[in-house]
This record gives sequence, structure tokens and C-alpha cells, in this order.
Amino acid sequence: MVAIGLDQCVYIWNADTGGVTSLERTNPSDYIASLSWSYNGDYLAVGTSDGDIQIWDVLKEQKIRSMLGHTARVGVITWNKHIISSGCKDGNIWHHDTRVAQHKVAELIDHTSEVCGLKWNSNGDQLASGGNDNRVNIWDARASTPSLTKNNHVAAVKALAWCPWQSHILASGGGSYDRHIHFWNVSSGARVKSID
Repeated sequence: MVAIGLDQCVYIWNADTGGVTSLERTNPSDYIASLSWSYNGDYLAVGTSDGDIQIWDVLKEQKIRSMLGHTARVGVITWNKHIISSGCKDGNIWHHDTRVAQHKVAELIDHTSEVCGLKWNSNGDQLASGGNDNRVNIWDARASTPSLTKNNHVAAVKALAWCPWQSHILASGGGSYDRHIHFWNVSSGARVKSID
């Protein structure tokens, strides 16, 4: 299945059947700002322009819960097992535990503008964040300050990808004004390679 957010609607395309369904949302004043599938593909997290994070059971076409709290657009979300990490326009990152009512379990503050890239490594012990402040941060899962910060980009960092077989290697891509991909060894902090 493929999920697409357009304006106020989330559309789900089923590759097996070719069918398209839409998730019925009730707030016409916001728009879809981010989407992320759970690792098992059972649930879809939806970030909105008004700071809401919704969890949907896509097969049942049913909203399971809303996790309110952000005061601005949630432009990026990513899963780490039962934890959803969300990046907000205000520069903050929150960890939400989907199993409990008081869902906000951590707040990470370091970016000076919107967080627009988030990705957990395959081990689930390090989170990479990129922002409109041109910064890349690496956060250990249980830490509230970054273990590593890189300022080599000259544009927003939206593209982040961890190497699947070496969980300490991260690729970060800057925007169109930057035009660079940097590869980082987050264990040593060294830049391994750059591509223009």
C-alpha cells in the first residue's frame, strides 16, 4: 500500500487491487503535513498542520487515536517500534509512546528552526534529525541533547538515510541550494565522503 497526503485527505492505494480509499478526517481547517507507516505496516501516523498526530488502522479505515500537543505544523514523523518521533515547525522533536495515554515521553530541543528530516537507525538506538537551520543532529535514544551535530550543509536538511548494514553510517542531503550529500560515521564524527 502507498499513502499520499493531499490537502485535508489521506489516500491509500492498494497495489494488489488497484483500489484507492481515503481516510475520513473531520477537521477541514488543517492539512496533511507528514505521513509514516509503522514498521509492520499495520498503522499509519499522520502529522497535521495544526500540530496533531493521528494514528490510523488503515485496513479498518479507522482513527485509533490523536496525540495533541505540538503548537505548529508536524512536518516529519518516524516510527521506532511503539515510539513515534515528530519534528515540528518550532524546531522541537517529541517522542510519543503510543501505548500510554500521556503519550509525550521526551522532548528534544536543539534545532533553531523547523525540523524537516527524522530517521531512526536500524538498531533503534540513534535518531538523526535535519532542520531548516541546515543542521544535522544525532540523538542517542535515551538522551535529551545531541551526541553529534554537523553544520556542513548550506540549506535545509530533509533527506536522511542510515546504512542498513552499518548502523553507524548516515547519509544527509541538503536542499537545492546546497546540492551535497554527506556520509557520516556517527561513531567517530568523521565525514566519510561527500558528493556534489
